[in-house]
Amino acid sequence: MVARFGDVHALSLLHSHDTPQYHPEDDLSDAYAELAHLARAEDQDLRKHLTYQQHSINRDGAFVQVPSGIVKAVSPLIDKVGTTTANVDKKTGKLELEKEQNGIFRINCRDCCDRTTLGQWSVATEAINREMDKMDMTEEAKESVTKAIGELWADNGNALAQIYTGGNALWTRFIRTGVYSKVEEGIENAFAAETRMISHRLHDKEKNRAMEILTVSIPSRPAMI
Repeated sequence: MVARFGDVHALSLLHSHDTPQYHPEDDLSDAYAELAHLARAEDQDLRKHLTYQQHSINRDGAFVQVPSGIVKAVSPLIDKVGTTTANVDKKTGKLELEKEQNGIFRINCRDCCDRTTLGQWSVATEAINREMDKMDMTEEAKESVTKAIGELWADNGNALAQIYTGGNALWTRFIRTGVYSKVEEGIENAFAAETRMISHRLHDKEKNRAMEILTVSIPSRPAMI
C-alpha cells in the first residue's frame, strides 16, 4: 500500500473496553499494533510512511459525538493527506490537475463493516468540508454535497456488508442524514442484526464459525457442519 499510495495512516476502531465480550477485540488490537511496530522497525520506508492509531468507539456515550471523536483523533493527518483537485480548462474543456492527495487512510474494525463505514464517512466528510470552506461555497451547495457523501458511504457500507454478512450495515440512517435518532437507529440496526444472524446460521456457517474462533466469541461451542 505504501508503494502504491504513499503515506498510509492506519486507524483501528477495534474496541478497548472493560466489558468482557469485547476483550477478544483488545487482543486483536494489540496484535495489529505489534505487527505495525515490527513492520516499521524492519523497513525504513514504512518508518517514514506508515502511521498506526487506535481509536475505540464508545457506544455508551453520546453516539452523535462519535464522528467528531474520530476526526479529532486524525485531524492533523487529514490536512497532511489533503485532496486531489482539478480545474477545467476554459479553452479545451479538459481537466487540469491542480494538486494531488498525498497518501490514504486505512480504517478497520473487526469485520470492516459497521465501524469502518462510520469511520471512513467521518474522515471523508471532514476532508471535503475543509475543501468546501476553501472554495467559499454557499451553505446550500455544502448541504447538497454533504448529503451526497452520506448517501454514497451508506450505500457503499450496505453493499460491503451484504457481501460480508448477508445484511445491511449498521448506522446507515445516521450516515445518510447526519441526524441521530436512538429509536429509529435501534430499529434499523436490530433488523440488520437479525438478518445477519439468519444468514450466518443458515447460509454461511463456516464463515460465522471462523469469526467466532478469531474473536473467541463462543469458545466452547462445537464446530458447525
